[in-house]
Amino acid sequence: MLLVPLLEAYRAAVDVRAGRAELAVPRARQAATLGKETLQRSYAGEALRVLGWALHFAEPEARDEAEGAFSGAADLHRNGNGRSFYARTLTDLAAYLRLVGEDERAAEVEAEASALIRECRFDWMPVPPPLPAMAKASQS
Repeated sequence: MLLVPLLEAYRAAVDVRAGRAELAVPRARQAATLGKETLQRSYAGEALRVLGWALHFAEPEARDEAEGAFSGAADLHRNGNGRSFYARTLTDLAAYLRLVGEDERAAEVEAEASALIRECRFDWMPVPPPLPAMAKASQS
């Protein structure tokens, strides 16, 4: 079972990018559950991060659940010392909040992400993150 939650999360991310967000939702949920059950918390967090995007595109009315998925991912990464995963999740949460019009909250999350990225010298990490391909298409 090692790495299975992470690989399934990334399969869900591929579904989101390919325009199949409705398929990504159950796959990401299953990956998050498996990660928690097998105590692979960082991978469960990645699955929750992907779930946030999948819900945003597949079920736009599930805004609270999508935001909860991003926040749950951030909590798992913060508590598990996965600093690069945590920074990535914060940047994705900020991008999500901007997409749904929560600019003030997005700025707060971006500030936290930027501070962490500087502190950890994650200069390679793009801020803001590249949005999933579906997000780019929906902005046009």
